[in-house]
Amino acid sequence: MLFLWKLPVVQVVFLHALLCYGHLVSGYKIPVIENLGATLDQFDTIDFSDNDLRKLEGFPLLPRIKSLHFNNNRIWCVMPFLLLNLKMCL
Repeated sequence: MLFLWKLPVVQVVFLHALLCYGHLVSGYKIPVIENLGATLDQFDTIDFSDNDLRKLEGFPLLPRIKSLHFNNNRIWCVMPFLLLNLKMCL
């Protein structure tokens, strides 16, 4: 298990041109997403590209999230009611 707070100290947090904050967790080969509650709902977008994610589950209530990026992952299972916790616009 790999928690987000155990990632290297050099993590990329950026501000988009539209004044939206983003978090780049790309390329760390994370197998499972855990402990997203530690982000304290500070980000509008989180990029999980180029990891080893298989399932999307266990997301806490994050109403500020507008977009999630999952490029180059092998996701085969998305848990029901995931979008209810994220409050994303479809």
